[in-house]
Amino acid sequence: MTTSLEFLQRLDDDWEEICQHFQPDNPGKLIKIQRGAGDSHHGGKSVFILEFESGWQLVYKSRSLAVDEHFQELLLWLNQQGTHPPFKTLKILNRGDYGWMEFVKAQKCTVPEEIERFYQRQGGYLALLYVLSATDFHFENLIAVGEHPMLIDLESLFHPHSHEATTTAAATLDREMIADSVLRVGLLPQLVWANTQAAGIDLSGLGGAAGQVTPERVPQLEKTGTNTMRIVRRQVVLAGSQNRPTLNDREVNVQAYTPAITQGFTDVYRTLLQHRQELLKILDIFEADDVRVVMRPSRSYALLLRESYHPDVLRDALERDRLFDKLWIDVQNRPILSQVIRKESLLQRQTEIKDTINNTEKELKQILSDIQKTIIRASATGNIFNLELRNPGI
Repeated sequence: MTTSLEFLQRLDDDWEEICQHFQPDNPGKLIKIQRGAGDSHHGGKSVFILEFESGWQLVYKSRSLAVDEHFQELLLWLNQQGTHPPFKTLKILNRGDYGWMEFVKAQKCTVPEEIERFYQRQGGYLALLYVLSATDFHFENLIAVGEHPMLIDLESLFHPHSHEATTTAAATLDREMIADSVLRVGLLPQLVWANTQAAGIDLSGLGGAAGQVTPERVPQLEKTGTNTMRIVRRQVVLAGSQNRPTLNDREVNVQAYTPAITQGFTDVYRTLLQHRQELLKILDIFEADDVRVVMRPSRSYALLLRESYHPDVLRDALERDRLFDKLWIDVQNRPILSQVIRKESLLQRQTEIKDTINNTEKELKQILSDIQKTIIRASATGNIFNLELRNPGI
Protein backbone atom coordinates (compact mmCIF):
# COMPACT_ATOMS: atom_id res chain seq x y z
CA MET A 1 0.00 0.00 0.00
CA THR A 2 2.82 2.41 0.91
CA THR A 3 4.55 1.72 -2.41
CA SER A 4 1.35 2.41 -4.35
CA LEU A 5 0.69 5.67 -2.53
CA GLU A 6 4.28 6.75 -3.08
CA PHE A 7 3.98 5.98 -6.79
CA LEU A 8 0.70 7.91 -7.16
CA GLN A 9 2.12 10.91 -5.32
CA ARG A 10 5.17 10.94 -7.58
CA LEU A 11 2.98 10.68 -10.67
CA ASP A 12 0.96 13.67 -9.49
CA ASP A 13 4.06 15.70 -8.62
CA ASP A 14 5.83 14.95 -11.91
CA TRP A 15 2.90 15.00 -14.32
CA GLU A 16 3.64 18.41 -15.83
CA GLU A 17 7.30 17.54 -16.38
CA ILE A 18 6.34 14.11 -17.75
CA CYS A 19 4.14 15.76 -20.38
CA GLN A 20 6.90 18.19 -21.32
CA HIS A 21 9.55 15.48 -21.56
CA PHE A 22 7.65 12.69 -23.31
CA GLN A 23 5.16 14.92 -25.16
CA PRO A 24 2.26 12.46 -25.33
CA ASP A 25 -0.56 13.38 -27.71
CA ASN A 26 -3.58 13.96 -25.44
CA PRO A 27 -3.00 10.91 -23.21
CA GLY A 28 -6.37 11.19 -21.49
CA LYS A 29 -7.19 9.58 -18.17
CA LEU A 30 -5.10 6.87 -16.54
CA ILE A 31 -7.11 3.68 -17.10
CA LYS A 32 -4.75 0.84 -16.19
CA ILE A 33 -1.72 0.16 -13.99
CA GLN A 34 0.24 -3.05 -14.38
CA ARG A 35 2.33 -3.80 -11.33
CA GLY A 36 5.16 -6.28 -10.97
CA ALA A 37 6.66 -5.96 -14.45
CA GLY A 38 10.42 -6.50 -14.52
CA ASP A 39 12.78 -6.81 -11.55
CA SER A 40 11.96 -5.42 -8.12
CA HIS A 41 14.03 -2.60 -6.65
CA HIS A 42 14.80 -1.08 -3.26
CA GLY A 43 13.33 -3.67 -0.94
CA GLY A 44 10.89 -5.30 -3.32
CA LYS A 45 9.35 -2.21 -4.90
CA SER A 46 7.82 -3.04 -8.25
CA VAL A 47 7.98 -1.64 -11.75
CA PHE A 48 4.70 -0.05 -12.90
CA ILE A 49 3.40 0.19 -16.47
CA LEU A 50 0.80 2.92 -16.93
CA GLU A 51 -1.77 2.98 -19.72
CA PHE A 52 -3.89 6.00 -20.62
CA GLU A 53 -7.12 6.42 -22.58
CA SER A 54 -5.28 7.32 -25.78
CA GLY A 55 -3.27 4.09 -25.61
CA TRP A 56 -0.08 5.90 -24.59
CA GLN A 57 1.98 3.96 -22.06
CA LEU A 58 4.67 4.94 -19.58
CA VAL A 59 7.02 2.95 -17.33
CA TYR A 60 7.82 3.84 -13.72
CA LYS A 61 10.84 2.36 -11.93
CA SER A 62 11.56 2.86 -8.25
CA ARG A 63 15.31 3.22 -8.72
CA SER A 64 17.61 5.84 -10.13
CA LEU A 65 17.63 5.83 -13.92
CA ALA A 66 20.89 7.75 -14.15
CA VAL A 67 22.77 4.83 -15.70
CA ASP A 68 19.97 4.32 -18.25
CA GLU A 69 19.92 8.02 -19.07
CA HIS A 70 23.68 8.22 -19.52
CA PHE A 71 23.68 5.10 -21.70
CA GLN A 72 21.37 6.92 -24.13
CA GLU A 73 23.89 9.77 -24.25
CA LEU A 74 26.64 7.26 -24.99
CA LEU A 75 24.57 5.81 -27.84
CA LEU A 76 24.06 9.28 -29.32
CA TRP A 77 27.82 9.82 -29.28
CA LEU A 78 28.45 6.40 -30.82
CA ASN A 79 25.91 7.09 -33.57
CA GLN A 80 28.04 10.03 -34.66
CA GLN A 81 31.07 7.78 -35.13
CA GLY A 82 31.73 4.99 -37.62
CA THR A 83 29.42 3.58 -40.29
CA HIS A 84 27.40 1.03 -38.32
CA PRO A 85 23.57 1.18 -38.35
CA PRO A 86 22.58 3.83 -35.76
CA PHE A 87 21.13 2.76 -32.42
CA LYS A 88 17.70 3.95 -31.37
CA THR A 89 17.54 5.74 -28.02
CA LEU A 90 14.88 5.87 -25.32
CA LYS A 91 13.35 8.88 -23.62
CA ILE A 92 14.10 8.77 -19.90
CA LEU A 93 13.20 11.14 -17.08
CA ASN A 94 15.45 10.49 -14.10
CA ARG A 95 14.19 11.85 -10.77
CA GLY A 96 17.03 10.81 -8.49
CA ASP A 97 15.91 7.70 -6.62
CA TYR A 98 13.19 6.85 -9.17
CA GLY A 99 12.32 7.67 -12.75
CA TRP A 100 10.04 7.43 -15.78
CA MET A 101 10.85 5.64 -19.01
CA GLU A 102 9.38 5.44 -22.48
CA PHE A 103 7.35 2.26 -22.95
CA VAL A 104 8.88 -0.09 -25.52
CA LYS A 105 6.46 -2.06 -27.68
CA ALA A 106 7.60 -4.97 -29.82
CA GLN A 107 7.20 -4.61 -33.59
CA LYS A 108 7.75 -6.97 -36.50
CA CYS A 109 10.06 -6.55 -39.48
CA THR A 110 8.57 -6.47 -42.97
CA VAL A 111 11.62 -6.92 -45.23
CA PRO A 112 14.74 -9.12 -44.89
CA GLU A 113 17.01 -6.06 -44.84
CA GLU A 114 15.50 -5.01 -41.51
CA ILE A 115 16.39 -8.38 -39.99
CA GLU A 116 19.94 -7.96 -41.30
CA ARG A 117 20.28 -4.54 -39.67
CA PHE A 118 18.70 -5.84 -36.45
CA TYR A 119 21.46 -8.40 -36.03
CA GLN A 120 24.16 -5.94 -37.05
CA ARG A 121 22.97 -3.77 -34.19
CA GLN A 122 22.97 -6.79 -31.89
CA GLY A 123 26.60 -7.38 -32.78
CA GLY A 124 27.29 -3.70 -32.13
CA TYR A 125 25.57 -3.90 -28.75
CA LEU A 126 27.64 -6.96 -27.90
CA ALA A 127 30.84 -5.01 -28.56
CA LEU A 128 29.70 -1.99 -26.56
CA LEU A 129 28.41 -4.02 -23.61
CA TYR A 130 31.60 -6.09 -23.58
CA VAL A 131 33.68 -2.92 -23.34
CA LEU A 132 31.41 -1.66 -20.53
CA SER A 133 31.81 -4.94 -18.56
CA ALA A 134 28.06 -5.53 -18.71
CA THR A 135 26.22 -8.67 -17.72
CA ASP A 136 22.70 -10.11 -17.32
CA PHE A 137 21.38 -9.13 -20.76
CA HIS A 138 19.14 -12.16 -21.04
CA PHE A 139 16.03 -12.56 -23.17
CA GLU A 140 13.75 -10.60 -20.81
CA ASN A 141 15.97 -7.50 -20.89
CA LEU A 142 15.67 -6.93 -24.62
CA ILE A 143 12.73 -6.13 -26.92
CA ALA A 144 12.75 -6.38 -30.71
CA VAL A 145 11.23 -3.19 -32.15
CA GLY A 146 11.35 -3.75 -35.88
CA GLU A 147 14.99 -3.51 -36.93
CA HIS A 148 15.97 -2.08 -33.53
CA PRO A 149 16.94 -4.25 -30.55
CA MET A 150 16.09 -2.20 -27.44
CA LEU A 151 17.83 -2.78 -24.11
CA ILE A 152 15.32 -2.07 -21.36
CA ASP A 153 17.25 -2.75 -18.14
CA LEU A 154 20.74 -1.29 -17.90
CA GLU A 155 21.51 -1.55 -14.19
CA SER A 156 24.12 -4.29 -14.74
CA LEU A 157 26.67 -2.19 -16.60
CA PHE A 158 30.24 -1.89 -15.25
CA HIS A 159 29.95 -5.16 -13.38
CA PRO A 160 33.04 -5.70 -11.20
CA HIS A 161 35.39 -8.61 -11.84
CA SER A 162 36.36 -10.77 -8.88
CA HIS A 163 39.29 -13.00 -9.85
CA GLU A 164 39.65 -14.65 -6.48
CA ALA A 165 39.27 -18.38 -6.98
CA THR A 166 41.24 -20.28 -4.34
CA THR A 167 41.07 -23.65 -6.08
CA THR A 168 41.62 -24.96 -9.58
CA ALA A 169 38.22 -26.63 -9.75
CA ALA A 170 37.05 -26.99 -13.34
CA ALA A 171 33.80 -25.15 -12.65
CA THR A 172 35.69 -22.22 -11.15
CA LEU A 173 38.08 -22.02 -14.10
CA ASP A 174 35.17 -22.15 -16.53
CA ARG A 175 33.45 -19.33 -14.67
CA GLU A 176 36.59 -17.19 -14.81
CA MET A 177 37.02 -17.79 -18.54
CA ILE A 178 33.41 -16.81 -19.22
CA ALA A 179 33.82 -13.70 -17.04
CA ASP A 180 36.62 -12.51 -19.32
CA SER A 181 34.80 -13.19 -22.58
CA VAL A 182 31.84 -11.81 -24.51
CA LEU A 183 29.73 -14.65 -23.08
CA ARG A 184 29.64 -12.68 -19.84
CA VAL A 185 27.28 -10.12 -21.41
CA GLY A 186 24.48 -12.66 -21.76
CA LEU A 187 23.49 -11.85 -25.34
CA LEU A 188 25.13 -14.83 -27.05
CA PRO A 189 23.30 -18.18 -27.03
CA GLN A 190 24.53 -20.57 -24.35
CA LEU A 191 22.97 -23.45 -22.45
CA VAL A 192 22.48 -23.12 -18.69
CA TRP A 193 21.02 -25.28 -15.89
CA ALA A 194 22.19 -28.50 -17.51
CA ASN A 195 21.97 -31.70 -15.45
CA THR A 196 22.13 -35.45 -15.97
CA GLN A 197 18.56 -35.52 -17.29
CA ALA A 198 18.60 -32.40 -19.48
CA ALA A 199 21.02 -30.55 -21.74
CA GLY A 200 19.94 -27.17 -20.36
CA ILE A 201 18.08 -24.20 -21.80
CA ASP A 202 19.09 -21.00 -23.57
CA LEU A 203 18.01 -17.76 -21.87
CA SER A 204 20.27 -15.42 -23.83
CA GLY A 205 19.29 -12.15 -25.44
CA LEU A 206 19.82 -13.59 -28.92
CA GLY A 207 18.22 -16.92 -28.03
CA GLY A 208 15.59 -17.40 -25.36
CA ALA A 209 13.15 -19.09 -27.74
CA ALA A 210 9.69 -20.09 -26.57
CA GLY A 211 8.88 -23.77 -26.06
CA GLN A 212 11.95 -24.74 -24.04
CA VAL A 213 11.36 -27.06 -21.10
CA THR A 214 12.86 -26.39 -17.67
CA PRO A 215 15.51 -28.99 -16.76
CA GLU A 216 14.17 -29.50 -13.24
CA ARG A 217 10.64 -30.17 -12.07
CA VAL A 218 9.01 -27.22 -10.32
CA PRO A 219 5.99 -27.19 -7.98
CA GLN A 220 2.69 -26.75 -9.82
CA LEU A 221 -0.92 -26.77 -8.63
CA GLU A 222 -3.06 -29.56 -10.01
CA LYS A 223 -6.88 -29.74 -10.02
CA THR A 224 -7.23 -26.17 -8.78
CA GLY A 225 -10.63 -25.11 -7.49
CA THR A 226 -11.51 -28.59 -6.26
CA ASN A 227 -11.24 -30.41 -2.95
CA THR A 228 -8.58 -32.71 -4.47
CA MET A 229 -6.19 -29.89 -5.35
CA ARG A 230 -2.56 -30.75 -4.71
CA ILE A 231 0.99 -29.69 -5.50
CA VAL A 232 2.91 -31.76 -8.02
CA ARG A 233 6.36 -31.33 -9.52
CA ARG A 234 6.63 -31.22 -13.26
CA GLN A 235 8.72 -29.62 -15.97
CA VAL A 236 7.37 -26.34 -17.29
CA VAL A 237 7.38 -25.04 -20.86
CA LEU A 238 8.82 -21.51 -21.07
CA ALA A 239 6.73 -18.93 -22.89
CA GLY A 240 9.63 -16.92 -24.28
CA SER A 241 9.70 -13.14 -24.56
CA GLN A 242 9.82 -10.34 -27.16
CA ASN A 243 13.56 -10.37 -27.79
CA ARG A 244 13.57 -12.20 -31.13
CA PRO A 245 12.72 -10.37 -34.36
CA THR A 246 10.03 -11.67 -36.68
CA LEU A 247 9.71 -11.25 -40.43
CA ASN A 248 6.03 -10.74 -41.21
CA ASP A 249 5.12 -12.55 -37.97
CA ARG A 250 7.45 -15.48 -38.69
CA GLU A 251 10.44 -16.48 -36.57
CA VAL A 252 13.89 -16.24 -38.15
CA ASN A 253 16.93 -18.42 -37.59
CA VAL A 254 19.52 -16.39 -35.69
CA GLN A 255 22.34 -18.66 -36.89
CA ALA A 256 21.69 -17.54 -40.45
CA TYR A 257 22.66 -14.02 -39.40
CA THR A 258 25.98 -14.86 -37.77
CA PRO A 259 27.87 -12.80 -40.42
CA ALA A 260 25.69 -9.76 -39.63
CA ILE A 261 26.35 -10.12 -35.89
CA THR A 262 30.07 -10.50 -36.52
CA GLN A 263 30.12 -7.46 -38.81
CA GLY A 264 28.25 -5.35 -36.27
CA PHE A 265 30.60 -6.38 -33.48
CA THR A 266 33.69 -5.66 -35.58
CA ASP A 267 32.48 -2.24 -36.75
CA VAL A 268 31.56 -0.96 -33.29
CA TYR A 269 34.59 -2.46 -31.55
CA ARG A 270 36.94 -0.85 -34.05
CA THR A 271 35.11 2.45 -33.68
CA LEU A 272 35.55 2.33 -29.91
CA LEU A 273 39.25 1.55 -30.30
CA GLN A 274 39.70 4.36 -32.80
CA HIS A 275 38.04 6.88 -30.44
CA ARG A 276 39.38 5.36 -27.23
CA GLN A 277 40.53 8.58 -25.57
CA GLU A 278 37.28 10.36 -26.33
CA LEU A 279 35.32 7.35 -25.07
CA LEU A 280 37.18 7.38 -21.75
CA LYS A 281 36.19 11.02 -21.23
CA ILE A 282 32.55 10.33 -22.07
CA LEU A 283 32.43 7.44 -19.59
CA ASP A 284 32.98 9.96 -16.79
CA ILE A 285 29.24 10.70 -16.90
CA PHE A 286 28.66 7.27 -15.30
CA GLU A 287 31.00 7.97 -12.38
CA ALA A 288 28.33 8.51 -9.70
CA ASP A 289 25.70 6.12 -11.10
CA ASP A 290 24.37 3.21 -9.07
CA VAL A 291 24.70 -0.19 -10.71
CA ARG A 292 23.64 -3.67 -9.74
CA VAL A 293 26.17 -6.32 -8.73
CA VAL A 294 25.03 -9.87 -9.50
CA MET A 295 26.71 -12.03 -6.86
CA ARG A 296 24.76 -15.17 -7.72
CA PRO A 297 22.30 -16.22 -10.42
CA SER A 298 18.74 -15.23 -9.50
CA ARG A 299 17.81 -18.88 -9.96
CA SER A 300 19.90 -19.81 -6.90
CA TYR A 301 17.80 -17.58 -4.66
CA ALA A 302 14.57 -18.71 -6.29
CA LEU A 303 15.36 -22.39 -5.72
CA LEU A 304 16.28 -21.84 -2.08
CA LEU A 305 13.18 -19.79 -1.36
CA ARG A 306 10.95 -22.28 -3.13
CA GLU A 307 12.32 -25.25 -1.24
CA SER A 308 12.18 -23.34 2.05
CA TYR A 309 8.38 -23.51 1.93
CA HIS A 310 8.35 -27.31 1.94
CA PRO A 311 6.65 -28.76 5.06
CA ASP A 312 9.79 -30.73 5.94
CA VAL A 313 11.66 -27.51 6.73
CA LEU A 314 8.71 -25.48 8.04
CA ARG A 315 8.11 -27.68 11.08
CA ASP A 316 11.31 -26.48 12.73
CA ALA A 317 12.94 -23.08 12.17
CA LEU A 318 16.34 -24.68 12.70
CA GLU A 319 15.79 -26.97 9.71
CA ARG A 320 14.96 -23.96 7.57
CA ASP A 321 18.11 -22.18 8.72
CA ARG A 322 20.13 -25.25 7.78
CA LEU A 323 18.66 -25.08 4.30
CA PHE A 324 19.76 -21.46 3.90
CA ASP A 325 23.24 -22.46 5.07
CA LYS A 326 23.68 -23.78 1.53
CA LEU A 327 24.55 -20.19 0.68
CA TRP A 328 27.97 -20.97 2.17
CA ILE A 329 28.73 -23.85 -0.20
CA ASP A 330 30.54 -21.79 -2.85
CA VAL A 331 32.46 -19.61 -0.41
CA GLN A 332 35.59 -21.77 -0.65
CA ASN A 333 35.82 -20.93 -4.35
CA ARG A 334 34.53 -17.36 -4.01
CA PRO A 335 35.52 -15.96 -0.60
CA ILE A 336 33.87 -12.62 -1.37
CA LEU A 337 30.49 -14.30 -0.89
CA SER A 338 31.16 -14.55 2.84
CA GLN A 339 30.81 -10.77 3.01
CA VAL A 340 27.29 -10.74 1.59
CA ILE A 341 25.63 -13.84 3.06
CA ARG A 342 24.35 -11.97 6.12
CA LYS A 343 22.82 -9.35 3.83
CA GLU A 344 21.32 -12.09 1.66
CA SER A 345 19.66 -13.63 4.72
CA LEU A 346 18.18 -10.29 5.77
CA LEU A 347 16.87 -9.63 2.26
CA GLN A 348 15.39 -13.13 2.16
CA ARG A 349 13.46 -12.48 5.37
CA GLN A 350 12.35 -9.08 4.09
CA THR A 351 11.12 -10.69 0.88
CA GLU A 352 9.19 -13.30 2.84
CA ILE A 353 7.47 -10.66 4.96
CA LYS A 354 6.44 -8.71 1.87
CA ASP A 355 5.22 -11.90 0.17
CA THR A 356 3.19 -12.79 3.25
CA ILE A 357 1.56 -9.35 3.30
CA ASN A 358 0.78 -9.51 -0.43
CA ASN A 359 -0.63 -13.04 -0.15
CA THR A 360 -2.77 -12.02 2.82
CA GLU A 361 -4.20 -9.10 0.86
CA LYS A 362 -5.01 -11.43 -2.05
CA GLU A 363 -6.67 -13.94 0.28
CA LEU A 364 -8.81 -11.24 1.88
CA LYS A 365 -9.94 -10.05 -1.56
CA GLN A 366 -10.77 -13.64 -2.53
CA ILE A 367 -12.75 -14.16 0.68
CA LEU A 368 -14.77 -11.00 0.06
CA SER A 369 -15.40 -12.14 -3.51
CA ASP A 370 -16.50 -15.59 -2.31
CA ILE A 371 -18.85 -14.05 0.24
CA GLN A 372 -20.50 -11.99 -2.48
CA LYS A 373 -20.93 -15.07 -4.66
CA THR A 374 -22.53 -17.17 -1.91
CA ILE A 375 -25.16 -14.59 -0.95
CA ILE A 376 -28.61 -15.92 -1.81
CA ARG A 377 -30.54 -13.24 -3.67
CA ALA A 378 -34.30 -13.44 -4.00
CA SER A 379 -37.03 -11.32 -5.52
CA ALA A 380 -39.97 -9.85 -3.64
CA THR A 381 -41.92 -13.04 -4.42
CA GLY A 382 -39.27 -15.16 -2.75
CA ASN A 383 -37.84 -16.77 -5.92
CA ILE A 384 -34.07 -17.25 -5.79
CA PHE A 385 -32.30 -15.33 -8.56
CA ASN A 386 -28.87 -16.88 -8.34
CA LEU A 387 -26.89 -19.25 -6.17
CA GLU A 388 -23.25 -19.98 -6.97
CA LEU A 389 -21.51 -22.88 -5.22
CA ARG A 390 -17.73 -23.34 -5.17
CA ASN A 391 -18.02 -27.15 -5.37
CA PRO A 392 -21.32 -27.86 -7.14
CA GLY A 393 -20.42 -31.53 -7.52
CA ILE A 394 -20.49 -32.18 -3.77
